[in-house]
Amino acid sequence: MNRTRGTTLVTVIVSIAILAVALASAASVFISAAKLAKHAANVTSAASFAESVMERVRSQPFASMESADVERGLPNLPGVRCEIAVASPEPGLKQITVTCSWTEGANPYNVRYSTLAAGGHTP
Repeated sequence: MNRTRGTTLVTVIVSIAILAVALASAASVFISAAKLAKHAANVTSAASFAESVMERVRSQPFASMESADVERGLPNLPGVRCEIAVASPEPGLKQITVTCSWTEGANPYNVRYSTLAAGGHTP
């Protein structure tokens, strides 16, 4: 009878250990999923901001389009920095590139949009 009780106790302890390992693994998966969801939200916010900066530049008169730096904190992404680069590959054409950068922990990330704008007159 004592042997049966000892075996039952060992079985319960082993079962609890297996359950603890399974719960720790599940918690790890949920934590990773939460980090990925936050990163996806940050990328979406930065991309939306980059698009709005791009549209602001494109709405300017052709001659006024120029390179600049924009620094702005977004509600869920403080410290995002956008660089506007305007190049003229040929007369009457400007290439506009908006690059927004931010950090999450120690990791740097960025999104980049580029477009061409035509205007002015060509000789």
